[in-house]
Amino acid sequence: MLSDDGQSFKPGEITPEKANRIGYETAMRWTKGKYAFFVATHTDKAHIHNHIYYNSTSLDCTRKFRDFIGSGRAVRRLSDRICLENDLSVITNPKLHSKGRFLHYGAWLGTERQPPYKEQLRLAINEALAKRPADFDAFLRLMEASGFTKGLSRLGRNYLKTGELIEVIFPEYDVRYIAINDGVDTAREDNEFTPLRNWFNEFYARDTSKKIRAVKQAKAQRGERVNGEVPYGYIIAPENKNHLLPDPETAHVVRQIFAMYIRGDRICEIQDWLRENKVLTVSELRYRRTGSCPHPRPHPS
Repeated sequence: MLSDDGQSFKPGEITPEKANRIGYETAMRWTKGKYAFFVATHTDKAHIHNHIYYNSTSLDCTRKFRDFIGSGRAVRRLSDRICLENDLSVITNPKLHSKGRFLHYGAWLGTERQPPYKEQLRLAINEALAKRPADFDAFLRLMEASGFTKGLSRLGRNYLKTGELIEVIFPEYDVRYIAINDGVDTAREDNEFTPLRNWFNEFYARDTSKKIRAVKQAKAQRGERVNGEVPYGYIIAPENKNHLLPDPETAHVVRQIFAMYIRGDRICEIQDWLRENKVLTVSELRYRRTGSCPHPRPHPS
């Protein structure tokens, strides 16, 4: 998760390089060097400004940064202090309210104002539940069909393809997309950080994949089991869950199948042998041993 702060400067008073240095100092003093961050300095407006992004997880992964009451004012005071230290101007008495001179965004939209975000989510949930989904996974599929996902990572992990969907394909087909956790709504015009989130999602997926592969390779080199499902013909050793032992009940079946295949018997002949000897299928064997199987057993009505 990322959090961000903005920092603007008076036009003509500072260079982009100095603005970036001030943004770095602000972030370093705000985080005390305990959280990763980066500073993006923009020159596309009349005023040079910074966007400062923080990783909410500390560098040593022992704590998470949380906003506190008045944290926005605290960041502003820190930014003003650093600007004054560098002989830059600050806004001494910021006007926090328009006192009726301007309309807020909802009043400005008037009759075109859409229902609040939470109301749209509530209506979508009610509509999905009205279709009586069989389980929670079916409910999630109905929500995704309505344009809602839990986060951008559910839409895709390739940031180029995800960006093409959000920026090109969805508008072309008049599709509205909402990511609940990330606060993304394509009907709004404030999705500037979406490309960054897409990039971080892809980076996180790649990093996780590399770590998982490294762990499995290390276990394989030690001769330990790396697959989740125990192969037919084996059981987990009672004293070591990463070690497999031949299953006394089914090992002879595996040996017979192997011998028949090496002898040149056809697959249908092996199937006939299994049928004639009434060898249980993998699912049936699991059900008799544990009372559960991957797919529900049909019950006659």
